[in-house]
Amino acid sequence: MWANRARGIPGAGRASCLLPAAPPRFARKSFHAPERNGIAASVGAFLALLASERNRQQTALEQQAAERFGALQKVINEDLLALAMVDVDRFKSFNDAHGHAFGDRVLVEVAKHLAAEARQTDVVARLGGDEFVILMPETLADEAVRAAERIRQILSRHPVSDGEQSALARVSVGIGTVENGKAGTPESLLKQADDAMYAAKEGGRNRVGLAPSKKAVSPAQ
Repeated sequence: MWANRARGIPGAGRASCLLPAAPPRFARKSFHAPERNGIAASVGAFLALLASERNRQQTALEQQAAERFGALQKVINEDLLALAMVDVDRFKSFNDAHGHAFGDRVLVEVAKHLAAEARQTDVVARLGGDEFVILMPETLADEAVRAAERIRQILSRHPVSDGEQSALARVSVGIGTVENGKAGTPESLLKQADDAMYAAKEGGRNRVGLAPSKKAVSPAQ
C-alpha cells in the first residue's frame, strides 16, 4: 500500500519496453544502412520525447514544492504556528509480529485518527515511514501540547484490528512552535519538533515532548 512507485511517465528509464516487438517473420531481415538510420532516428526522437516530458514534469513538481515552501516561510514569518511530529512507537514490531499488511493497517488507522482530530485549518501529512506531521496555524505551545495529548490518548484506547488480531498503536509526539516569526525557517521548526519527539522517545515513549525544553511534558498512561 505504501510501496514507492516509479515517478514520471510510465516506462521512463526503460523505453525499449515500450517499443512493439517485431513479428517472427521479420526477425532475420537484414536492414540496409538507410533503413537502420531511419529506425535509429525514430527511436532517438522517441527517447528524446520521453526525456523532455520527464524533465517538464520534474520542473513542475519542483516549482510546486518551492511555492509550498515559500508559503510556509510566509506563515512562519508572520503568525503563531505549531508543528507536531508524530512517530509510531516500535513500529517494526507490528511488521515482525503481525506481518507487513497489519503494519500498513496501523499506518492507515493512525492517519485516520490524526485527520479526524485535526481542525479545518490544520494540515496533516505523512512525512515518511512511520512519521506524520500536523501543521497547526495560530496555535500556542500549550494548545498544541493539549491537542497532541488528546491524539495520543485516543490512539492508546483504540486498538488496531484486522478482524483476526489486534494491537495498540502508541505514539511519541514532538512539538515545535513559532511565535512572532522567531523560529526563522521551516527547517528550524521541523528540527524543533524532531528533537522534541526524540526527547519523548528517550523519556519512555508514548509521550508528548515540547521544544526547546527537550523534556517530556505528558507522562505515559
